[in-house]
Amino acid sequence: MEKKKKTPKSSVKKLESDLKAIEDQALLYAKDLARIFAERKEKERQLELTKQQLARSARIALLGELAASIAHEINNILTPAMGNLSILLMDRGNLPEKMAERLELIEKNLMKASSMLQQILDFSRKKPEKREPTDIGTILDQSLSLLQYKFTENQIKIKKTCNLTCQNFGWIILKLSRSSPISPSMP
Repeated sequence: MEKKKKTPKSSVKKLESDLKAIEDQALLYAKDLARIFAERKEKERQLELTKQQLARSARIALLGELAASIAHEINNILTPAMGNLSILLMDRGNLPEKMAERLELIEKNLMKASSMLQQILDFSRKKPEKREPTDIGTILDQSLSLLQYKFTENQIKIKKTCNLTCQNFGWIILKLSRSSPISPSMP
């Protein structure tokens, strides 16, 4: 049997072809590695963002607990003061008129402070979310009450009457829902 000898030209072509296939395969591997590396970097970035959000949420939760604790302590101070003031005002007839007026003003302001503290405590308590029909006027009144000090500080007067039609009110709600983020628990 006679062996066929390969010519140097055909061997070179075969080597060139094999080399080209290896280069193409190496290029595919490099592209895959680059894609995998980019995906990993993106996942690391997302993980870091999630860690930052969790840390921020933990700080906010801690701040809420601190606010509730402070509100509770202040309320503990206000309660006996309001009780003693009520006892004084029970004998209003025997007090000078100016003093009675001042004590009534103090009582009014103590009740206002106590109400604000109660709202802070109510807000900070973890309650299961319960959805039910609610009077929007009540929600607005509670919100305005919480922010009243800020309005007074900035000399802003709030007028609670409004001449909106249902359609206008609907447009306002729609606009608000598009311009502000909605909590994941909201529908």
